[in-house]
This record gives sequence, structure tokens and C-alpha cells, in this order.
Amino acid sequence: MRSWIKPADIALTVILLLAAVALTVFTAGKKPGAKAVVSVEGRTVQVLDLETPGRYSVHGPLGDTSIEVGDGGVRIVSSPCPHKLCVRMGVARMRGQVLLCVPNRVAVRIEGGTGKGVDGVAG
Repeated sequence: MRSWIKPADIALTVILLLAAVALTVFTAGKKPGAKAVVSVEGRTVQVLDLETPGRYSVHGPLGDTSIEVGDGGVRIVSSPCPHKLCVRMGVARMRGQVLLCVPNRVAVRIEGGTGKGVDGVAG
């Protein structure tokens, strides 16, 4: 009986798999049109483009919260809250992710872009 799989079929399959992995790696976190919507006490105060690096400050009830955009993501750099949990939340990149400083009533939410905004566990 002859084999249906030829060496060229295996080579083509390997090339296609490598191309798919490379495309996934190079486009991960790159969501054109993704924005970070910054709210204080439920009111939108800034909309930040995740493709434009910069540092921003918003004023909450306790004082100023510093937000940094870079590498396609956003993070809270400093805040006047007592425990600094918002600073330790890290970088948000995916649609639907939220960074919160509850004591200072500041929220940063990722909106727009492509993809469903699910992580590797839920996806």
C-alpha cells in the first residue's frame, strides 16, 4: 500500500505552521484603533490612543493619578491611594481589561481594536 503523505506535504505543513506562529507572535497585542478610556468618578476625562506613547495625569478625589501609555498598552504609574494596588496591576493591552484605583475613583478601560478581548485561558 502506498503512503498518501509525501515529503513535500510534510514540508508544506511545517512551513504553514511556522508562518502561523510567526504571524501570531508579531501581531499579539497590536490592535489598531485600541483606546484607553480614563474615567474619574464615572465620568470620561481622557481617551488615549494605545499606539501613541506618553504620560498623563488625571485628578481624582485623593489627588493626581499618573498613567503611562507605551508598547501598545497602558498602566498606572503612581497614585495617591494608600495600598498602591492599581500600580501593581501591571499593563493592560486587551480589549475589556480594566485598571482601577478604587480609593481615588479612577478607572482605565481598554476599548476598540480588533479581537474578542479574551485571554488564553478563556479563548
